[in-house]
Amino acid sequence: MDQSIFEIKNGILLYYHDRTQPEVIIPSTVTRIGDNTFQSLPHIQNVIIPDSVKRIGFQAFYQCINLRSITLSRNITCIEKETFAYCNHLESIVIPEGVTQIREEAFRSCQNLKKISIPKSVRKISNSAFNFCNHLTDISYHGISIQNDCFDYFGRHEVQPSKIFTAIDQKNFEIMRTWPKKLRYSVIWGMFISDADAETFKLVKGKFTDMFRYLIDISDAETIRKILDQGKLVKRGNIDKLIRYAIDKKAVEIQILLTNYKDQNIGYQSTEDIIQKKFSL
Repeated sequence: MDQSIFEIKNGILLYYHDRTQPEVIIPSTVTRIGDNTFQSLPHIQNVIIPDSVKRIGFQAFYQCINLRSITLSRNITCIEKETFAYCNHLESIVIPEGVTQIREEAFRSCQNLKKISIPKSVRKISNSAFNFCNHLTDISYHGISIQNDCFDYFGRHEVQPSKIFTAIDQKNFEIMRTWPKKLRYSVIWGMFISDADAETFKLVKGKFTDMFRYLIDISDAETIRKILDQGKLVKRGNIDKLIRYAIDKKAVEIQILLTNYKDQNIGYQSTEDIIQKKFSL
């Protein structure tokens, strides 16, 4: 890429002169992207920011309406105010580990943003960071997957996405009880798999049958596989009931997972038990 299109002073990218190229590869001599540097440039579609960049300025990509993908530097610590606001065609973004804060309206009105990954390093997210991101339905937050149209629910109830993150951080199960079951169980299972402390373990253990049946109902074999790998909750006293429930729901993949788990980790008690295994498959 022609370096003359970048106006750089003391490592700060101040201005971008090109008005035709859809892809921008920022030079590694840049340590900071200035405020408003790429604001309202409709031709930009893809941006690659090198690891030399440690800060991206206020409204740096504001209203880049055709921006579709962006690779962020692994050395930034903050997504500044309105950095990606009104990037209408941005569909997904991975926030790198090391970012600690996502500021006000950072992704405001990114109307096609569907998927975002937020690492464990993030400790503060503004209440307005994801305002009007109406299609945001797939979020990984601190390793916890949040899906199932949760943001549609929160949008209809005028609750900002950051409320979900706050409830997770604070382990506020009282707030979670007001959420619809599919959101509540999705988040709690994610917390259990990611980092099951005593409080989370107690909650899941108390609601285990209902919560596990929910996973069978939605055919979530991946989460069930992770639960089985932990080896904490599926025991001799409940495995057969779970297998029978999977059979009733015609969840064949999960039925096989549970049967194999029983075979390898729990064992069979009697001839009748072995016959049941044979004819349940």
